[in-house]
Amino acid sequence: MTTQHETLLEEIEHMIGEGHEYVEVVATDLNGALFGKRYPASHLRNFAKNGLSLPRANFALSITGESIDDYTGLGLDDGDPDLALGLVPGGLSVIHWGSKPRLQALMTSTADYDWPDPRRVLARVVERFKALDLNPVVALELEFTLFDGKRAADGQLSDPANPKTGPLAKDPMFCLETMDGF
Repeated sequence: MTTQHETLLEEIEHMIGEGHEYVEVVATDLNGALFGKRYPASHLRNFAKNGLSLPRANFALSITGESIDDYTGLGLDDGDPDLALGLVPGGLSVIHWGSKPRLQALMTSTADYDWPDPRRVLARVVERFKALDLNPVVALELEFTLFDGKRAADGQLSDPANPKTGPLAKDPMFCLETMDGF
């Protein structure tokens, strides 16, 4: 039986064999923002075997990327130690934005404790639900507002014209009769 590690190594060899020059190793912070570093793709073999260390405080930055060590104790107050990370099985992909395609590898904490890695915190919460024979579910709500493809003379976004009745007489937000025209 093939182990996850063997499958990961096969995936790495296949991706490197496709000629990708670089890999971005990334993790998600508590806000869901990616952070990481870029390396030659050949380093993936070593990362699969030995992991990688990045500053632990990177997991606990503000949404604008600033240190919030006053609240978390992570960063300046604790000397900003590194956290051991490993590749997430199935987390290797090719990204096509930028000047040329490159690899991206998702990392997660391999430390004995899970704070502040949100992937590990979530895994612990899911385990607690499973112990209670419960299955957590997430539902997302998508909201939208319609705008015309052309901006107003002052450069502001403008309401769209109703294809059936022409310019809108009132704000289209939450107006079902207005929405019916689209």
